[in-house]
Amino acid sequence: MRLASFVFLFVFLSLQCVFAQNKAHVLNADTDVYGSADFDSATIGTVDPDETFLVSKKTYGEFYKVKFKDGTIGYIPDTEVYIEGVGTVRETPFRGDDLDKKAKRAKREEDEESPEDDTENPNINYKGVTFSLINFHEETMGGNQVADLQAFGFRFQPLQGNYQSGLAYDLMVAPKAPDYYEEKTGAKTSGAIFWGSAGISNVSALNSNTSFRYGAGPFLRYSYFTIKDAPLRPQSTYNLQDLTVGLDFQAGIMLHSRFVTIDLGLRYFWDKESYGGFGVAFLF
Repeated sequence: MRLASFVFLFVFLSLQCVFAQNKAHVLNADTDVYGSADFDSATIGTVDPDETFLVSKKTYGEFYKVKFKDGTIGYIPDTEVYIEGVGTVRETPFRGDDLDKKAKRAKREEDEESPEDDTENPNINYKGVTFSLINFHEETMGGNQVADLQAFGFRFQPLQGNYQSGLAYDLMVAPKAPDYYEEKTGAKTSGAIFWGSAGISNVSALNSNTSFRYGAGPFLRYSYFTIKDAPLRPQSTYNLQDLTVGLDFQAGIMLHSRFVTIDLGLRYFWDKESYGGFGVAFLF
């Protein structure tokens, strides 16, 4: 109990030393109250002339330490404080340094509240690698054949600003023949399928870190397959080639971070046989 009483007394006397029981108010409306005696420190609130508070005996640099009725302690510039029975310590001069400090602090707070707002997306060109899963359809060997393919590629995606359009393009390759060639023929198969597309891409910002894109455009698809040692024709080799033109429809969500943008997208290929796919791109 003695220790608790001593601590209480010490705190009480300390506050008495800091605050001289002088009441004061500010001269101007919406005067900033700082968290420390520094114009670069964060503000903890504002105060109007009709509100009184206790003020410290001494100044802390260019600030008074103040205490409000709710117990909040902060710092107010000395030129803004009027002490009852004393007045102002000094008249308010034009202090360019203080104005510069306030301007810098306001700019910093504005930047913290809205850091590089990607909702504007000013003239940014992204490019990077892609990985896609494509549910490929093809009319061949007497019917509509279907196979799931893995494709790797490169993508160029412009962001010309929110709600703006730009020319995007990408290249993809699936480095193996669809499984149905080997299943249907019983032969060894190899080959690849190439896609190249270009089209108008529209971008809409959902928030500072997320954008929605959509667009459409033409594409070329070229396939080259080699079939060897078919059971009915051993030691024979067949080369199959195909070139088509179609339309490519895309939509995706772009997740922006400081170092990379991750693009999650869906695609619909309007080809001889239409098919779809899902892809992820890592753009820089």
